[in-house]
Amino acid sequence: MRKPAIAAIMAAGVVGGGSPAFAGEGGGSHYVPGTQGEFLLGVFGPAGVYLRNDTWFYDYDVGAHVRNGLAVGSANQQAWLNTTRLSWLTDTEVFGARYGASVVLTYVLDADISGQVVTDPGGFTRGRSISGFADLYVAPVLLNWSQDKHHFTFKLGAYAPTGSFDPDKALNTSRNYWTAEIGGAYSWFNPQSGFEVSANFGYLHNWENPDTDYRTGEEVHLDWTVAQHVSKSFTAGISGYFYSQVEADEGNVVGPLDASDIKAWSYGLGPVAQWNVPVGGTSIGVTAKALFDIDAKDRLSGNLYMLSLSYAF
Repeated sequence: MRKPAIAAIMAAGVVGGGSPAFAGEGGGSHYVPGTQGEFLLGVFGPAGVYLRNDTWFYDYDVGAHVRNGLAVGSANQQAWLNTTRLSWLTDTEVFGARYGASVVLTYVLDADISGQVVTDPGGFTRGRSISGFADLYVAPVLLNWSQDKHHFTFKLGAYAPTGSFDPDKALNTSRNYWTAEIGGAYSWFNPQSGFEVSANFGYLHNWENPDTDYRTGEEVHLDWTVAQHVSKSFTAGISGYFYSQVEADEGNVVGPLDASDIKAWSYGLGPVAQWNVPVGGTSIGVTAKALFDIDAKDRLSGNLYMLSLSYAF
């Protein structure tokens, strides 16, 4: 497969994504379902710089949850976001693996919330709308090992609270705490038949939100894809995810909810396809994806739609 094709398919798929954090403490996290599960997740392309831009829309509902230290009722959230991922892949070897690094910047184009969101213990129904930069994701360590049809990439990254947060607002662009992530991605890819199976695992450790004295519990996620590379210009498949908190939340909550009872989980799947469009002497990858949640507990649940462009310099 030529470099542009590899670049268009795998551009930064293994790394994390920016976090809009609209759910508040109990309804969401830095991990956004569906943003880490596409093609050739464990594969490194040739050495170089890779750029990917994602525009995505989600429409989620959440039941009773904790928002900024307060117990609130159900809510609906809709958002348009744009994510830019810049990855640097090298031929430098570390422990027998190729080294790389990546950074992800997310901008909230428009987001709004409606339902029983509150700014005081009394509670009332009110909508909110915001825009602005979300939290920054940096992965300073990406290590890739490849052997025949097997590809594995180890990742070590962190989310920094660089977005905007105000505990008196129902909606924010930052989660207002640091998150460290360790994980890896594996791909089995047969270039002769064009068939692949990929999976991406991550473990997230969250620090406390200093403005609310609330800490979201430890989390794990598994994103997966089964796909057929029909040709060098077209790939299609099914991708999905499973998310779970392995530790309950911690913190004082104003209202009837107990943080120690909150251990969220969710799972979903949907179709994904990519076209490699020739442009001059290279190509641009165009990826379309939809993800539909099947079930969820203590977490946002709904639909996500994404359109991505990727390019290798």
